[in-house]
Amino acid sequence: MDIGTQTSPTPRICIGLVGQSATGKSTLLETLLGNEPYGRMEPTLRLKCAYAKIYNCSSSHAECYRSCSRIVDIAEHQCDTPGHELNPVSVQKHVSFVDCPGNMLYVSTMLAGIMMTDGVLVLSKPSVDFYLAPTCAVLAAASIMGKSIVVLQNCTEEESANKTKIKESLRQIQQFTRLIVSIEVPIVRLSVRDKTSSKIAELCSRINNMSTPEQDVTSPALMIIANSTCDPEGSENSDETLLVTIHGRVMQGVISPNQETEVRPGIVKVGEDGKAVSCPIILKVVAIMEDAAVSGQVVALRAAANIRNDDQLKSVIKGGLGGHVLGQVGSLPAVYSALKVKFSLVRKMFNPYSEELEKVEAIEKDQDLLLTIGAMSTHGKVHSITEDMMVVSALTPPSCARKEERIFISRKQELAWNLIGHGEIIGGKSVAVVERSFPAD
Repeated sequence: MDIGTQTSPTPRICIGLVGQSATGKSTLLETLLGNEPYGRMEPTLRLKCAYAKIYNCSSSHAECYRSCSRIVDIAEHQCDTPGHELNPVSVQKHVSFVDCPGNMLYVSTMLAGIMMTDGVLVLSKPSVDFYLAPTCAVLAAASIMGKSIVVLQNCTEEESANKTKIKESLRQIQQFTRLIVSIEVPIVRLSVRDKTSSKIAELCSRINNMSTPEQDVTSPALMIIANSTCDPEGSENSDETLLVTIHGRVMQGVISPNQETEVRPGIVKVGEDGKAVSCPIILKVVAIMEDAAVSGQVVALRAAANIRNDDQLKSVIKGGLGGHVLGQVGSLPAVYSALKVKFSLVRKMFNPYSEELEKVEAIEKDQDLLLTIGAMSTHGKVHSITEDMMVVSALTPPSCARKEERIFISRKQELAWNLIGHGEIIGGKSVAVVERSFPAD
């Protein structure tokens, strides 16, 4: 494969949209896409992906930055900033957005979204308290992983007129971010509905200036799946083939059309010896719905699975592949039923029930934990623990993971899981993998 033909000289970045429910995340995304319909009236309960590009004219002024959907051709566009009307524009950065849930019951899904991103936009509103559990968790998680962070204070025209409320909201944001994040976090006040606002242009400039990690295009392909949906037309027209659209981020390598890939952990069964067995799902890439599927890019793939005489396979795919890992056949990491983790706890975390920042208590043997590995959330029990090392066993579901991969650690507080720390995978107990093959045409 000629890697050079698969890559683009235009930098790519993945940005997470996080914050409380009803703070305007989906509305902002619709604005950044140029009012492309996004379904913002539906509550966000899972990770959603969207694709845009940042462009500007030959000047370096922040007010000249704009954004639009990836499908818009800007070749004939000119700058609309006064004084720059004759300047042609060019794409500066391709941006993939991951829209995360805002409800405290979905904190684990937010953490999975942060794992996929290079930076986060934290939405807030003067009418919504900033110091609540989801915001605390995502700020801490983004800081732990070294992500770029920008806080957006979303204000309507009516809210902007209330200077006292705006000032109090700003004070709350500044105070809370200092407690959680070790660096100064930029705060931008804007209206997410106003595409022509200079503040939206400033936001586009800030996104463009976020650092883009170096990408690995030479290693075997590996993609974290955010979500998947089955193609109704493909499902109805064939009893043997199921077509599925997969959204996720390519972490390394290149995925090509017509490539045979596998998904792990796939189907997890109990073998004849009573132990768990992983059966990878084989998918053949039919089409790539972006300009490329290379390391660093969030993409949508259309793939086909042969489901002949396999109702369990059909059921698993229809149930969604979010959290699984897709990649080159035979090259994906092991699937673990237990993990050895070197860990650190955060000092304090917001308790959603006492509504206070509280010291995080030590992890104890036999405690139930939730580990966020890539986009997968897996439950486990602490089998053994020392000061900074623990073994978490009975992972449900077993997880496809890489050694030295960084993870988030959460513990349940009444109804919701709450972030308490992070760690690095040292090793673990892997399950047997029974390979599957895609039937010949």
